[in-house]
Parts: sequence; structure tokens; C-alpha cells
Amino acid sequence: MTEWQVFGIIAALVSFVAIFVGIAYSYAKSTTELNVTLKELRKFIDDFKESNGKSHQRMFEWLEEHDDKFVDHDKRITKLEEKENEH
Repeated sequence: MTEWQVFGIIAALVSFVAIFVGIAYSYAKSTTELNVTLKELRKFIDDFKESNGKSHQRMFEWLEEHDDKFVDHDKRITKLEEKENEH
């Protein structure tokens, strides 16, 4: 084997290692970014669920309050109609 053949083999091995390390680094970086994104998404969904639950609770309370007012209003209208029919 000549010196140039040895140099060529060493250069090929170094290139192979460099390519492998580059691919491994890229994969690790992508995996880390995906994990961070997934954690942020989970937090966003949890916050959204909590906010959505509170919003629904306020809406149900508002509807319940107005339902009571409508029932009272209906009773008053019925009484007025009964008085009107008596006369």
C-alpha cells in the first residue's frame, strides 16, 4: 500500500465519521426541538382547557340567572293576563 492509498482510506474514514456525526447531531437537535414544541403544546392545551372550563361555568351561571328572570317575568305576565281577563 502506498502512502496515498493510506491517506485516501484515512480521509474516507474521517469523512464517514464526519457525516455520521453530522446526521446524529441533526437528529438530536430535531428531537430536542420537537420535545420542546410538544411540551409547549401540552401547556397551551391545558391552559385552554382550564380557561374554557371557566368560560363555560360563567356562561352557565349567566344562563341560569336569566332563566330565573324569565320564569319570574312569565309569572308576572300570566298574573297580568289573568287580571285583564277578569275585567
